[in-house]
Amino acid sequence: MPNIHNCKQCGISLTNKYGNARHCSHACRSKTWRQLQTPTISVKLKLTIPQFDILKTQADSLNLLINQLIINRATSASGCVHP
Repeated sequence: MPNIHNCKQCGISLTNKYGNARHCSHACRSKTWRQLQTPTISVKLKLTIPQFDILKTQADSLNLLINQLIINRATSASGCVHP
Protein backbone atom coordinates (compact mmCIF):
# COMPACT_ATOMS: atom_id res chain seq x y z
CA MET A 1 0.00 0.00 0.00
CA PRO A 2 1.62 3.28 -1.06
CA ASN A 3 2.25 6.06 1.43
CA ILE A 4 -0.16 8.97 0.76
CA HIS A 5 1.39 11.49 3.18
CA ASN A 6 3.12 14.74 2.25
CA CYS A 7 6.33 16.28 3.59
CA LYS A 8 5.58 18.39 6.70
CA GLN A 9 7.98 21.10 5.45
CA CYS A 10 7.55 21.46 1.68
CA GLY A 11 4.43 19.41 0.92
CA ILE A 12 6.03 17.03 -1.60
CA SER A 13 4.36 13.63 -1.75
CA LEU A 14 6.09 10.94 0.29
CA THR A 15 5.12 8.12 -2.08
CA ASN A 16 7.66 5.26 -1.96
CA LYS A 17 9.12 6.50 1.35
CA TYR A 18 8.97 4.60 4.63
CA GLY A 19 5.50 4.46 6.19
CA ASN A 20 6.55 6.59 9.16
CA ALA A 21 8.36 9.25 7.08
CA ARG A 22 7.34 12.83 7.80
CA HIS A 23 9.87 14.64 5.60
CA CYS A 24 11.11 14.10 2.06
CA SER A 25 14.77 14.83 2.83
CA HIS A 26 17.33 15.62 5.49
CA ALA A 27 17.16 19.28 4.43
CA CYS A 28 13.42 19.48 5.14
CA ARG A 29 13.83 17.61 8.44
CA SER A 30 16.61 20.00 9.49
CA LYS A 31 14.61 23.07 8.49
CA THR A 32 11.63 21.88 10.55
CA TRP A 33 13.89 21.18 13.53
CA ARG A 34 15.47 24.67 13.33
CA GLN A 35 12.03 26.30 13.20
CA LEU A 36 10.99 24.47 16.37
CA GLN A 37 14.03 25.60 18.38
CA THR A 38 13.71 28.44 20.84
CA PRO A 39 15.86 31.37 19.73
CA THR A 40 18.54 32.40 22.22
CA ILE A 41 20.61 35.51 22.69
CA SER A 42 24.09 35.46 24.12
CA VAL A 43 24.81 38.26 26.60
CA LYS A 44 28.07 39.23 28.28
CA LEU A 45 27.96 41.19 31.53
CA LYS A 46 30.80 43.18 33.02
CA LEU A 47 30.60 43.02 36.78
CA THR A 48 32.92 44.23 39.45
CA ILE A 49 34.03 41.63 41.99
CA PRO A 50 31.69 43.06 44.67
CA GLN A 51 28.75 42.95 42.23
CA PHE A 52 29.60 39.36 41.34
CA ASP A 53 29.87 38.41 45.01
CA ILE A 54 26.42 39.89 45.70
CA LEU A 55 24.88 37.92 42.82
CA LYS A 56 26.68 34.75 43.88
CA THR A 57 25.42 35.09 47.46
CA GLN A 58 21.86 35.71 46.29
CA ALA A 59 21.98 32.78 43.85
CA ASP A 60 23.43 30.47 46.50
CA SER A 61 20.71 31.43 48.98
CA LEU A 62 18.06 30.49 46.38
CA ASN A 63 19.96 27.34 45.37
CA LEU A 64 20.35 28.65 41.80
CA LEU A 65 23.21 29.23 39.41
CA ILE A 66 24.08 32.87 38.75
CA ASN A 67 22.81 32.70 35.17
CA GLN A 68 19.49 31.24 36.39
CA LEU A 69 19.16 34.09 38.91
CA ILE A 70 19.82 36.70 36.21
CA ILE A 71 17.36 35.06 33.79
CA ASN A 72 14.70 34.89 36.50
CA ARG A 73 15.16 38.58 37.25
CA ALA A 74 15.19 39.55 33.58
CA THR A 75 11.94 37.70 32.91
CA SER A 76 10.14 38.89 36.06
CA ALA A 77 7.49 41.60 35.92
CA SER A 78 9.93 44.34 36.91
CA GLY A 79 12.56 43.24 34.41
CA CYS A 80 15.25 44.74 36.63
CA VAL A 81 18.66 43.03 36.79
CA HIS A 82 20.26 45.08 39.56
CA PRO A 83 22.11 43.19 42.29
